[in-house]
Amino acid sequence: MSSLNSRQNVKHDILCHHLRCSQTVRAWFATDLFKHPHRLCDYLLSCPIAEVRVVFTKIIVFLAHFSVQDPPVSSGYGSWCSREEAASLSDQLLCSARALAAPPHAPHAPHAPHAHHADHRHLPLLFNLFHAYAMLGLCERHQLLRLKILDIVLTVCVEDTTSSLGKYQYPESAKIHQVVCALVRCCDVSARCQSANAGEGALPLPNPFADPQPAHAHGPRPSLSAAAADVLYNRTGSYMKKLTEECCGCEEGIRLLQFLCWENAGWSRMALAELLWQMAYAFCYELRRHADALTALLLMEDSWQHHRIHNAIKGVSEERPGLLETALSARSHYQKRAYACVKLVVGVMCRTPLAVRAVHAQPDARRRWRQLLAWLQDELDRYGPGGYGSYGTWSPPSISNETSSGYFLERSNSARKTLEKAYQLCPEEEEEEEDESREAGSGSGSGEAGDDSGDDEAPDDDEPAPRRLQLAPPAPPAPPAPPAPPAPQGP
Repeated sequence: MSSLNSRQNVKHDILCHHLRCSQTVRAWFATDLFKHPHRLCDYLLSCPIAEVRVVFTKIIVFLAHFSVQDPPVSSGYGSWCSREEAASLSDQLLCSARALAAPPHAPHAPHAPHAHHADHRHLPLLFNLFHAYAMLGLCERHQLLRLKILDIVLTVCVEDTTSSLGKYQYPESAKIHQVVCALVRCCDVSARCQSANAGEGALPLPNPFADPQPAHAHGPRPSLSAAAADVLYNRTGSYMKKLTEECCGCEEGIRLLQFLCWENAGWSRMALAELLWQMAYAFCYELRRHADALTALLLMEDSWQHHRIHNAIKGVSEERPGLLETALSARSHYQKRAYACVKLVVGVMCRTPLAVRAVHAQPDARRRWRQLLAWLQDELDRYGPGGYGSYGTWSPPSISNETSSGYFLERSNSARKTLEKAYQLCPEEEEEEEDESREAGSGSGSGEAGDDSGDDEAPDDDEPAPRRLQLAPPAPPAPPAPPAPPAPQGP
């Protein structure tokens, strides 16, 4: 297999050298390719040899990149490409690849007559092709936007059609959202942003997650097409669910989420609702990527940051409980979930004072936070300071709670450091007592009960204060091993 891969790379290097240097060679190669429309699908999708598919993808990307200034060829027009749409040979090649990805009845996506031959098992390679081409530069991304590639990709994302079924079978399914990230961040979405202080005349802050414009770029950013805007802003829930399931943990997925949620209350609420649901119901091995995405969302310093942190702590709705409620509910039967929520909150509190105030300023949130810290302290001290109990798992003492299987807490050093940080971020007991007495005095004067509608448990007046974490002293050095007895001498 390695020798086959080496031979394919050699052929790629030789062919690309000629394609780079000669317009005549590029026109000849493309003309022969368009004369046999099934060849693009055969080599790009249907070929059973992975090395051939990958090398052919590189050739198409290379050819499209160097043929931007080449005139179109006569055989490059068909049902997949109109004369008004394709102004160059590069446009014809990209339209031909676009036709393979277009689902049935997709708008602005004429189909090639050979599209039904596509082997949908390898459909993610098409998105790999578009992503590789988009990464070549800003002009290439604008070209893909002009050819409605983003419309096709988003349609495949949200519609479970025959053409889109293959994208769930391989890890490369994340490529489809990486294409969306590369293209959407080039567009101007400022018209859909609004400051939380808009009533006071405040304007939305500039989006730091947008694709940076080069110094030589002139003119405004392109706008989203009507089809792309419909998927992203009218069918936000459907796309957010797909993004969370397929690309939530990758860097491009988080960056796309930050770009769309920046100064946008609708996207922020929808993203919070989906990520809170995942934190409450996802399997333990999936919690890390959802926690990373939620942390990145809560640390965005726009005018809606306080609202996002408050909703993450308190919950968006009854079906989307907050992190503290999720952790309290999972203490008895899914300790790793409870610990993941605690660690997420501690990580955000360490990086923004807004989270510290959101947890400690509200009596309900403060009480739940104390219960969680007391629970974590008890679990870490259950078998003595620094001790370890198997708790029904086969994990060694040093294993991580983020990578191990099972439901019960691993008493790792990371968990102890998390608890230490949580206690360090707690206000002094005197300040808490003053705040509580002040709140009690104001509450007694009003004669109205406090807002405890979201509580699962009534506060316990006899509940002891959480103990400070006491780390076990270092273990004494092991005594030296006794010397081995001398070997018996032979007769």
